[in-house]
Amino acid sequence: MDELLDYAKTFIGVPYRLGASGPERFDCSGFTSYVFREFGYNLPHNSVMQFKDCTPVESFSELRKGDLVFFGARNNIRNIGHVGIVVDVDLERGMFRFIHASTSNGVEIQRSTSPYFMMRYMGAGRVLKD
Repeated sequence: MDELLDYAKTFIGVPYRLGASGPERFDCSGFTSYVFREFGYNLPHNSVMQFKDCTPVESFSELRKGDLVFFGARNNIRNIGHVGIVVDVDLERGMFRFIHASTSNGVEIQRSTSPYFMMRYMGAGRVLKD
């Protein structure tokens, strides 16, 4: 788990480009699929398909490092349009940090308490087995 997150962090600052799957540029699902592929997991390059393919994380208290988190799209927050990887979880504060390919800053780590992401959070899924 920590290896996967350490690997993901090596891409901090890599620019965003729609449809890109790395390593010089990424979109959100291109980033998650690229990182997980390095560890033997084949994720589709599509956030909706990644959501459908992973095991649902039913409650916030079950969220853990390495889970995928999904957010509503910019133009329609009711449809999944963004994905990131959980870096850490703070159950006491009810928040998590996640690494993702953002349109504005490229690959970065952000807090779930950011107003933009708080209102768009749609759920989480687990790819990594225990």
